[in-house]
Amino acid sequence: MARLNRLLRIRLHLALHFGDDAAALDAAARIRELPTEPSERAHAGLTKRARVAARHDAQAFERKFTRLLGDLPRDVAVRVNPVSYP
Repeated sequence: MARLNRLLRIRLHLALHFGDDAAALDAAARIRELPTEPSERAHAGLTKRARVAARHDAQAFERKFTRLLGDLPRDVAVRVNPVSYP
């Protein structure tokens, strides 16, 4: 599962680099669907989704990211588990 996660993250970064918003959002959604800790699943792709929505507009990014953070579950498991990457 870690290998799939890593490959999807690479796909996501490449899609962002080449301006393929649809592929970036698809990769972010697939990362969120992977069986991981609740906190990691909740936070996966937040900045990438905001970046795609904002298209390099700092104010639009801030609005989108703030909305995405506000939509996070208020479950303690989501807020207290730190996300660690291999």
